[in-house]
Amino acid sequence: HSASAAAFAVAVGDVLPALQPPLRAAASIVAFSRIYTGVHYPSDVLIGAAVGAIIGRLASATARFIS
Repeated sequence: HSASAAAFAVAVGDVLPALQPPLRAAASIVAFSRIYTGVHYPSDVLIGAAVGAIIGRLASATARFIS
């Protein structure tokens, strides 16, 4: 969940900069909720968010390169 939320927030935020703050806030809430509900360790969430952010950045860069 953290990885997909981060990937979406970064990719869409790169394309629509005005949406970066609310998207990143939403992704942070998703990540926190995984820890708060006890379904993941903090390290799992941090690594997932980092991987998601990298994938989101690559996706937005690829989209800009193609178009």
